[in-house]
Amino acid sequence: MEIKADRWNFDHRCMSPRDLNTCLFILEQGNMPKEGEVNDEPTEMELYGTGAEVPLIELAALYAHGVLSKDGGRLSDSVDPNVYDGLDNVGEAFV
Repeated sequence: MEIKADRWNFDHRCMSPRDLNTCLFILEQGNMPKEGEVNDEPTEMELYGTGAEVPLIELAALYAHGVLSKDGGRLSDSVDPNVYDGLDNVGEAFV
């Protein structure tokens, strides 16, 4: 029997550079990258984009890990839903 942790602990710095760059590509382009469109070089997120990228990637991770679903879901107490205020393109980027 698998027991899931009550605490959500997302840290984009624990992602491989390729996985992070793939997520950023999807956010920018709206589709999965083709061969050679994503590299393995680390991205300095503090200097990248608008600052909304990490919360969007975290939201996608919440969905991918089954914390959220299309039918709703309950966020763990460790997730701050206010981080997602004003992120209008959430559904477009990762669906």
